[in-house]
Amino acid sequence: MEKPTFSNGWLHRFQARRTIKWREQHGEAGGVPEQAEQKMVMIRQALGAYSLKDQFNCDETALLWKQTPVRSLSTRQLPGRRKEKARISALFCCNADVTEKLEPWFIGTARNPHAFRAAGINIRNFNLIWRSNQKAWMTSQKFIEFLRWFDAAAADILASQQPLQNTLIIWLPANSTSRYQPLDQGIIHCWKAYWKRYWVKYILCEFETNRNPVLTMNVLKAIRWGLQGWEYGVSGRAIQNCFQKALDPQIQYQEPVDPAVMDDIQASFSQLRLSTPIQDLMDIKAFLNPAEEAVQDSPDDIESRVLAQYMPEIEEDPEELEILPKVSAEEAIAAIQRLRMYEEQQVEGSPAFIREVERHERIIWRRKLNLQSQRDIRSYFSY
Repeated sequence: MEKPTFSNGWLHRFQARRTIKWREQHGEAGGVPEQAEQKMVMIRQALGAYSLKDQFNCDETALLWKQTPVRSLSTRQLPGRRKEKARISALFCCNADVTEKLEPWFIGTARNPHAFRAAGINIRNFNLIWRSNQKAWMTSQKFIEFLRWFDAAAADILASQQPLQNTLIIWLPANSTSRYQPLDQGIIHCWKAYWKRYWVKYILCEFETNRNPVLTMNVLKAIRWGLQGWEYGVSGRAIQNCFQKALDPQIQYQEPVDPAVMDDIQASFSQLRLSTPIQDLMDIKAFLNPAEEAVQDSPDDIESRVLAQYMPEIEEDPEELEILPKVSAEEAIAAIQRLRMYEEQQVEGSPAFIREVERHERIIWRRKLNLQSQRDIRSYFSY
């Protein structure tokens, strides 16, 4: 039967009778204690002894990387409908003059996820740090490890139990990070906007080919998009603006997200409504910053963090994915040559990019020759 249409008044009365409500959860911005500003005066004075390049800020966030932009009004959980809660935690760190955006730390539920193994991926080739525990939480143990990594900037000193040698830690006033934390002023919001633009476009592409995006999505895609969003999506200007806003109460707020990105997400939302089964879409702001992704210090969160430290690590997750064949050196060289030809044919091609492509082609040839040499030696001794 054709779906009937209802007036807003009918729906409003229906929701009132059935006590159906849509509630937005707000962060801690409205609850910043008055004494926090007094503490911030002393913090600003302490920071005055350091140049901008030596003032770093770090903060964590959660990412529900399979959550679709669907909002359903209901009085109870619908049977057969399970909310996707696949999660990673991300820890970002950067300095005030934007000369350093450190490798992000991503924390998942498995030390060696199946998505990595299926694609033959060596995670050490990514410009990030991967860690894991059963809850994908940033625990105190993981944060101490991060601090030692930050302080030493060398892997061989990572396990050292010595006090920090090069770092002064300044804790922000309790319940005030939404006001004084630079990464919470918009840097993480900017990162999530770029990440979720990738996700919405992926959902559209999968529906176009009659595939379920929730089933084909995996953690490897999630961290690839996360890394690209951090390296290319979060601009230096956005970081500078957020540091200034956090440390100077007179600075007027400037939206860090590129308006073109928001327009692109809005257009994708419209396309989702027209061409996919997803109809009951979230508000875009709720989609970019869902309440479930906020890292709070609630009793439940603290309990989960403590428990996560004592649970045994999971080596492999149960996710099943198609095993992808390894890309051969010959295939990589052919792809590079094709890419170089494409760039050479452009009206305004990039000579610098062409040189970089040729440089990497030589690297692959060198790897191929070294591998061939090793095989020849083994063949000789085997014979």
